[in-house]
Amino acid sequence: MSASCKSMDQEISCYPANRVLTDENGKPYDVVCGSFFICGLSRDDFASITDEHAVLFTDLFRWPEMFMRTMDGHVVWIRMKPGEQPRIIA
Repeated sequence: MSASCKSMDQEISCYPANRVLTDENGKPYDVVCGSFFICGLSRDDFASITDEHAVLFTDLFRWPEMFMRTMDGHVVWIRMKPGEQPRIIA
């Protein structure tokens, strides 16, 4: 599986935060900036993903996320899912 996004040699800071990546416990470990897409990998190219992976990633990235920096330098991550509380991640 691959998440394809802007090239690492491009200046990432000019792209807005898009999604938080979390581990199996829901703890954030990275932020994807800019647009991206999920794909499978074959030996030489991109490939289709399975139906199960399509459901998994649809559920994972279904809700928009918003990021704001507080006056004391924290980043607030808000998943726009109804009823979910904002989380401070940095």
